[in-house]
Amino acid sequence: MQGFSYESLYKAAYGHPEYRTHSPSEEFVNSPAFAALCKEHHIWPETHRIVEFGAGTCRALRCAAAHGFQVIGVDVVDARDDGCKDIPHVIMDLTANPINYSGLHGEQRRLGPDLKTFAICVDVMEHLMPGHVPRALRAMMMDSHELFLQIAMFEDVMTDRLGLPHPLHLTVRDERWWLDTIRREADAMGMRIAAFLSRPGGYFKCIITSK
Repeated sequence: MQGFSYESLYKAAYGHPEYRTHSPSEEFVNSPAFAALCKEHHIWPETHRIVEFGAGTCRALRCAAAHGFQVIGVDVVDARDDGCKDIPHVIMDLTANPINYSGLHGEQRRLGPDLKTFAICVDVMEHLMPGHVPRALRAMMMDSHELFLQIAMFEDVMTDRLGLPHPLHLTVRDERWWLDTIRREADAMGMRIAAFLSRPGGYFKCIITSK
């Protein structure tokens, strides 16, 4: 898209208090589903760190840290809330191929090289341009032992409300498209979709693990 920049778009979006208020990943980390997922896949503070791709305000990571996890946030801009400024944060360049977030590896080594990585990416993938989706999936899988994805399969409602210059949901696709795309990239990375759940016109959710 002419004149499009992830950095500019999300600096504008996070400049609106209304956009900062709602955090789907914070809801997820505080939900019984997160606790059940950790139990099922043996994800504990003693064994795993949590890396959030599309961390936004980092409030979800603040919640995960309260559970004892080491945490790292990754996003295209630094939008951390004032109470989350101490959370390690890495800027990623989605336009690079492969995607560049080299600072993540340094933070992982600093916070404990023996920990596995449980990555979460909640309501983020639909914000990428279609051509960036495969490389983003590969980048996340490359640095993860387990990866949880929650993806909206509907148009966003905030673009017009906030008067943003570009739509926020750039890849609105159905279950089959997401399943095929994720499975193809997982196979290439030696990983697999362990489970998925979706509702037409709603959310696609899956957990990806090593084979």
